[in-house]
Amino acid sequence: MCELFALSCNRKDRATFSLPLFARYHEPYWHGWGIGYYEETHARVVRNTDDPNFSESFRQAIQQAKSNVIVAHIRLATSGDICPENCHPFKFRYLNRDWLFAHNGTIDIDYPSYVDGYNDSARAFSFMMDKIDEYLRRSEFRGIYPAVKYATRKLLETYGGKVNYLLSDSNTLFAFCNHRRMYMLKREKDYGGAILISTQKLTNENWIEIPKYRVICVLNGELLVTSDRILR
Repeated sequence: MCELFALSCNRKDRATFSLPLFARYHEPYWHGWGIGYYEETHARVVRNTDDPNFSESFRQAIQQAKSNVIVAHIRLATSGDICPENCHPFKFRYLNRDWLFAHNGTIDIDYPSYVDGYNDSARAFSFMMDKIDEYLRRSEFRGIYPAVKYATRKLLETYGGKVNYLLSDSNTLFAFCNHRRMYMLKREKDYGGAILISTQKLTNENWIEIPKYRVICVLNGELLVTSDRILR
């Protein structure tokens, strides 16, 4: 099964301790990895199909990924070819910023992909970005957080499926889980707060399970809000 990891903090930081631990959690048969992070509103994404535990590009990406938001993924392919383009996270430019998306699970979705990827996750990301845009165009006072909730609900209503995702607009980190488990950990750094989200408990610290069918919204290492249940 694919694995997800994200870091949100209130000052640019690296995940040099957590990402090597994260790399150990992959199935005997895995098909790629990816790390995405931000330089201002522009995302840099490094993806490959080699073993992250022995990958020089993975090691270099960990060292270079210094950001308020980092998103990482280890892929076990259920849809699409095995190639770097189908590794997560995917990137899409919208509202003058890059959005990052990583997913695990499966979705039987027939939708055009607007991103550099051709699997169910890339199509789900494209669908969600269209629904976010649809929601925001209704009124100038509608915000990103309710737009993400709207897009998530529409994705589940239209296609169903197993959906764990991480989504960021370069500032806010969103997480959602409706199968398996995702965990969240709060850490206090010398500069303030940091929150880690992962499909695996990477340490013996107090990881808290994220409630299913709820959108989690994190900004600068602080939990802002947990939504009501999506689809009652």
